[in-house]
Amino acid sequence: MVAELRKPVLQKDRSLLAFEGSSISGMSSLQEQLQYYKAGEEVTLTVQIPDKNGEYTEKDIKVTLGKNS
Repeated sequence: MVAELRKPVLQKDRSLLAFEGSSISGMSSLQEQLQYYKAGEEVTLTVQIPDKNGEYTEKDIKVTLGKNS
């Protein structure tokens, strides 16, 4: 069983930069990180979010992993 993100955290203007402090370059690196975690665990994602001026800022978001069905 592989853990997955329970709720969509990323929206069309957001970019995932890191998962628990490890840099994420694409879906394969995210899936590689997820294999070490179980459903129900809380993890921290670092994302880039656009502000009102169109500039991007980094923000850490805590999420709880669901299970891959």
